Amino acid sequence: MNRLLPGILLELASGLVDVLLMLPMKFPGKATALTRAFFSRFAIRFLPDAVITKAYGPIIVTGLIFGALARWAGRAWAA
Repeated sequence: MNRLLPGILLELASGLVDVLLMLPMKFPGKATALTRAFFSRFAIRFLPDAVITKAYGPIIVTGLIFGALARWAGRAWAA
């Protein structure tokens, strides 16, 4: 399997998890923030979303976990 497919699948999963973690939070512009959180998984890992929500802990932790999983998946499944 090439590196692109596992990376895309993992980033989609990462975006979904981050959105699910943000759902119970209360902050203005929630719909925009949730959309941005999902799509920013393909960019910088944690700073944009942490600045918006001020929820640094969960965002940094999921960034580290999914970053480690992406590295492992890339090494394990890449040709």
